[in-house]
Amino acid sequence: MSETQARGLGSWIYKTSEKMKYLSEGQLIAKSITSTQSLLLKVFPAEFSTRNLGHKINIPGSIISCENFMNKASTNLATINNTCQKFNFGQLEDLRFFVNGTWFGQNATVMAETGMNTTEMNNFYNASIVGSFGAEIATVLSDTANMYNCTSQSKA
Repeated sequence: MSETQARGLGSWIYKTSEKMKYLSEGQLIAKSITSTQSLLLKVFPAEFSTRNLGHKINIPGSIISCENFMNKASTNLATINNTCQKFNFGQLEDLRFFVNGTWFGQNATVMAETGMNTTEMNNFYNASIVGSFGAEIATVLSDTANMYNCTSQSKA
């Protein structure tokens, strides 16, 4: 092999290895996106809703609070007071606990932590009760869908 051929081969190997580097990085990114897509589709809407509801609760002059939600769910003052002392709905971590309760079917955990019974839990998450936690989540979802011009898509 001549010196010119060796330089040509060396140049080709260098250029090819650079392209391979980007190709392998691209494949890694694609693999990561593909493997996390189902998780993102499950977690992102819940987190997005939590943050939007948190914003509504924390804006100055808001009357949305733990007490409002609990009064729609229960008449048991001990349950209302214990829940609202334990959880600060103005904090995302506490609010996320309640969003996850309905989003991921963790009602039993919410009931255990709050002392709510089944009827109270159903009222808490009932979107048809004006001012309930469920109604506020439904409003946040509806407002978000309207803001981004989302349409419902059914899966066949």
